[in-house]
Amino acid sequence: MRPDLSVAEMTPMAGQYPIKNNVGTNITIPATASDDVPYFAPQERDAIRRYYDEFGYVVIRGVIPADAVDATNGAFDREVLRSPKFIYRQATAEAERNVYTDRGFMLNSILNPQSVDPYAFRDFRTESTRIFARPELQNAVKSVLGEAGKLVQGMYFHGNPATWPHQDSYYLDSETIGTMTAVWVAMEDIAPGAGRFFIYPKSQQIELQKHNAATNIATKHSDYKKTVEDIIRTSNLECRAPALRKGDILFWNAWTIHGSLPTTTPDLSRRSLTAHFIPASQRFLQFQVNVKEPHFDHVDGALISRPKDQAKLLNRAVLFVESRFPRLFNAAKRTAIRLLMARHA
Repeated sequence: MRPDLSVAEMTPMAGQYPIKNNVGTNITIPATASDDVPYFAPQERDAIRRYYDEFGYVVIRGVIPADAVDATNGAFDREVLRSPKFIYRQATAEAERNVYTDRGFMLNSILNPQSVDPYAFRDFRTESTRIFARPELQNAVKSVLGEAGKLVQGMYFHGNPATWPHQDSYYLDSETIGTMTAVWVAMEDIAPGAGRFFIYPKSQQIELQKHNAATNIATKHSDYKKTVEDIIRTSNLECRAPALRKGDILFWNAWTIHGSLPTTTPDLSRRSLTAHFIPASQRFLQFQVNVKEPHFDHVDGALISRPKDQAKLLNRAVLFVESRFPRLFNAAKRTAIRLLMARHA
């Protein structure tokens, strides 16, 4: 069993790649996994939990088998990449057609691949869900949560949207704030300039402001983003972007500040799946005010939520209306969020 790793031992080694992070600081990140620290193997469960609790994240090597990764990526390429259909997207939660980079990578990441149209995207939906439900991943969830988890949200990335630094808890969490975990699954070897996932170790110990009049998502989202950036600078936090190989996974706490670095090598994709899990004993919390108990499907023994499941006729009808009248629909949605936030102010 590997001994506990100190901060010094978890500092990356030679083979560094210089890059500017999302708040304008020059940093270096490991060029390859061989240049990074070893982190952990799946069987090192006690060490995984200790490191996760201390640093707010942990990397586990070689969790998802290559054939499962290849099946999901292949289904995406066949069914989704050139599709003209509307799909809900990660950054906006709105129905959009694919948007591409200059190199042809899908830029607007998919929200909840486990919920997409089972007729147009049958294999992609199935293979994504299978990865979320894999026993290797579910066992890793138990390692960090201390109990089984329930999946409340998933995402699939192809190109890199360069996600801003944030805490997930601002958007979603467990009923007991800070007990949700999330996992980033590398669906290919992630090059250092392709938009690596970054993390600020120990930032889960910083209690940022919760939703209030100055930072609420309905009217002050940009102010919230600036608040996070200011805390990063004033707290002199360290930015890490671990080198993940295909099948490696990275967990982080709901309060840990994270995002994705800018792209400096636009010829490369950065395929990845993300999943958010709450403890099985907890209910789901949205915007830190709205407690919900979603329906969960049992998939290979795992509990999987399918928000806006396109297997259901009503949800397909809503998507049809939303995609054809986006201004009206999204204005109504923003109004509903504002009313929700006002009730809990």
